[in-house]
Amino acid sequence: METLSIIIPTLDEEEAIGLVLDECLSVLETLPFESEVIVVDGNSCDKTAEIARERGARVITEKRRGKGTAIMTAFRRTSSEYVIMMDGDFSYDPRDIPRMLAPLRNNEADCVLGKRNPAEGSMARVNNVGNRIISGLVRMLYNIPVCDVCTGFWALKKDVVAILKNSDAGGFDLEATMLIRTFHGGYHVAEVPVGYRQRKGTAKLRPLRSGITIVATVVRMLRDYNPLLLFGGISLLSFLIGGFLGVNVISMFQKYGEIMIGRALLTVLFILIGVQSLFFGLLSDMILRRDMR
Repeated sequence: METLSIIIPTLDEEEAIGLVLDECLSVLETLPFESEVIVVDGNSCDKTAEIARERGARVITEKRRGKGTAIMTAFRRTSSEYVIMMDGDFSYDPRDIPRMLAPLRNNEADCVLGKRNPAEGSMARVNNVGNRIISGLVRMLYNIPVCDVCTGFWALKKDVVAILKNSDAGGFDLEATMLIRTFHGGYHVAEVPVGYRQRKGTAKLRPLRSGITIVATVVRMLRDYNPLLLFGGISLLSFLIGGFLGVNVISMFQKYGEIMIGRALLTVLFILIGVQSLFFGLLSDMILRRDMR
């Protein structure tokens, strides 16, 4: 019989976790899997872990904070053929699990993201705008055709879990890190529309801080997956600044017959940075392409 693990990271979710687990268990009864539900609790101060145990879930206490840390801990503790990852705040509907699993079982995809269809009032406008910006950035920089990078509802095959379980994502940069590594690992990624409800309890996401962290992670990972774009961009910016300063130095010399030593040195500095950045980009790209053969 095929095996399935549902992984739910939690932190002070006593208002929601019982309802989520009841819905999950109800859905699992209709599926032909040998299944388990794993709740990775971030050392909650409320009764989250107690409620999860009462519902029959396997509870793992993770004293280190961060959603990414919790998920990586669970990935290393499961060996199921299929893994579902979903939040424990009631925002996702477990009844969408069969549709999430279908592309995996039919070998149409190796990883499925739940593309959220928010109910009225379930997603703050700032979160919606931030998600659109981040998703657009990922599509542009990595050529990954997805619309909802920050979704917390995932379905994965065992092989994908194996390449992700040692990821260094610690917080809400988890989803972006997982997506980029999966796609560039050669696995097929698909999206399935899912519902998105009003969460229960207090939100843990801090939009501005989390958004900056996610964007920084997306840009930083260019170093590993598209270094020519990263270093080429730095090189181009340096050349433009150096060129602007250089034109200014020449113009001032022609006009007043004096060389502005400070600006001249900055011109040389930025041009050298541009040359070095371009060199690093070309070298990194060559090494990356060689390793991908």
